[in-house]
Amino acid sequence: YDANCLPMAQMPNGVALVYANFHCHAPACIDAELWNDATGELICRVTAVYGKGDTAGDETGFHKVPPCVWGSADDGLSPLPVLSLDTRLRATLRTNTTYGQYGMMANWMMRAASATAVELAAMNEPGGLFSTMLAS
Repeated sequence: YDANCLPMAQMPNGVALVYANFHCHAPACIDAELWNDATGELICRVTAVYGKGDTAGDETGFHKVPPCVWGSADDGLSPLPVLSLDTRLRATLRTNTTYGQYGMMANWMMRAASATAVELAAMNEPGGLFSTMLAS
């Protein structure tokens, strides 16, 4: 049992993605995409940003991957993608193979909420919960 997960019966309208990010290892990681395999819609594209210096968060040889975040248009965000529970997703990863790296590990990390009308309205509210999370 996972206390952070709802039973499927409580999600008759599917889920709304609120956050998606990708984990992959430097120095080969370039970018990744998450697609709705049935419709061909690009849901999220993330691109690794490599450091150029020696300050925290900008170290040479390390990278960060800014996430896709959805919510209120008033907060400058795109609408939340709503997916049925049987949506087939396809993930792609692009790497730079000029670096000697034996095997490439990568994975998506996502957060979603039940897609009821009330919950969607709350998530899309300007200055709402997800906007607050972004500001911190």
